[in-house]
Amino acid sequence: MNEPKKPAPTPEEYPLVITFLREDVQDLRQDVNLVRQDMNDFRREVRQDINDFRKETRQELGELTRRFESRINWVITSLIGVGTLVVASAGVVVAVLRP
Repeated sequence: MNEPKKPAPTPEEYPLVITFLREDVQDLRQDVNLVRQDMNDFRREVRQDINDFRKETRQELGELTRRFESRINWVITSLIGVGTLVVASAGVVVAVLRP
């Protein structure tokens, strides 16, 4: 339990201690810069993925809109045709039943 105490650095060792501390601080700064760079890269990748998803979604919605418009146009055309047949048939019926 009695650990030997480390001797205090002598004045001659102070420059060496400061040098080690500076190196450690530089290493920490480099590590922080690497983490920042990694975060920036990750942010760019996520942003690109989101933009790609938006583009794909817009394209799919555009395709669905075109299909929907095509079907609506077909229904409207069919209704106009059926309406025309009904009116023409009514005209024939009226013409036949007229004395």
